[in-house]
Amino acid sequence: MELLEFARRWKHWGGGPEGDIFVTFGLSAQEYFRRVHGLLDTIAARYLTPTETQDLKTICLARLGRHSGPRYVDSGTLNR
Repeated sequence: MELLEFARRWKHWGGGPEGDIFVTFGLSAQEYFRRVHGLLDTIAARYLTPTETQDLKTICLARLGRHSGPRYVDSGTLNR
């Protein structure tokens, strides 16, 4: 799958530049990383090593502005 192969090639550089993503796939970076993240748990990603899969999940979540772990909010800072 082209989306995954592009992500794999660019994983050492944070997943690829937004401009290249748009020119290559016609997708916003947000949509591209959402789709790649969704593909990582499917048979389409079977050729990736477990390490590559985890690295790409981490990149996707970072580029989507999400964290892979729980997020905590200090309630004392909410009223400042």
